Amino acid sequence: MNTTIIFIHGAQHDHDCWMLQSGWFTQRGCRVLALDLPGHGKGAGDALPSIEAQAAWVAGLFDTEEGITQAHVVGHSMGSLVALELADRVPQRVRSATLVGPALPMPVSPALLEMACKDEQKAMDMINFWSFSVAGRLGHNGLPGLWMPGINKRIMERQRAGVMYADFSACNAYQRSMESLADINVPMLIIAGAQDKMTSPKVARTIAETLPQARIEVLPGCAHAMMTERPGEVLGALKKFIGEIEGWEK
Repeated sequence: MNTTIIFIHGAQHDHDCWMLQSGWFTQRGCRVLALDLPGHGKGAGDALPSIEAQAAWVAGLFDTEEGITQAHVVGHSMGSLVALELADRVPQRVRSATLVGPALPMPVSPALLEMACKDEQKAMDMINFWSFSVAGRLGHNGLPGLWMPGINKRIMERQRAGVMYADFSACNAYQRSMESLADINVPMLIIAGAQDKMTSPKVARTIAETLPQARIEVLPGCAHAMMTERPGEVLGALKKFIGEIEGWEK
């Protein structure tokens, strides 16, 4: 199988947020790159200052990683903006793009930006609270004993000091217009959480309606941390979408 899938995490996260999804495609024989962007996880260097810089860094993998000519690109939150930017910059390289929890623009309140700069722990607690639905915060999960907010918090806590502010600043500064999406002619899947308080499902629908080749899946009862709160549903949507393009599913 010659299918390559690139997973791009969101702000203050790393590759572990894609554990179930990347594992399934790896077992199927796909070439999977679950990235740590610079400054995140085991990624070398400092966090990049803009979405454009992050997209340029990911685009460079097509030249440095042997055998990658095209890839399905999957991004969550901040990573969805990177995937969108890639689809515009190098459409010949992007076989499809999946935007999980996208928004355009993706503003960050001045209060949260200041908190991310001055009190990362408090900012993480606030983000973690709003990343899950009420049921998710209370422990509702298909796997007994799995504490979803705890998992999310541990991933955030292991990122380097300053990464959160850099990521939020990059999201806040990204200036692509909604109208510009009409020129991006790449197959797209939008995955939104019906209870997402961080990136609005209403905006996700507008994004899907504006992109020429897009479909949308809205996950009921789910908030922003979709890969943790609804891992099976996110994987199912990816399997169907990528499988149809690759001819696995009809």
